Amino acid sequence: MKDHYDFSNAERGKFYRKDATLKDRKPTADELAGIQWWNSMTEAERAKALEAAGWTSGGSATPSAADAWTVHKQRLGLENALNPSKTP
Repeated sequence: MKDHYDFSNAERGKFYRKDATLKDRKPTADELAGIQWWNSMTEAERAKALEAAGWTSGGSATPSAADAWTVHKQRLGLENALNPSKTP
């Protein structure tokens, strides 16, 4: 990170859109399965799942619950079954 950033040519509100809205979307079946899987685990089980996804104490990797879900599916051989768009 720099000590100083020059914003002298910045334009306030350049990307602001008064009518902009966030569009809610429904989670996919795979996302719902991952959410249910994550929510069914204890904190200790979640910690193990994150470690399997690459988390280490003091490390720079910060895997998410979605990353842990992907590793879990890969271990079960389900990755392509639940995500047909990722089939090679």
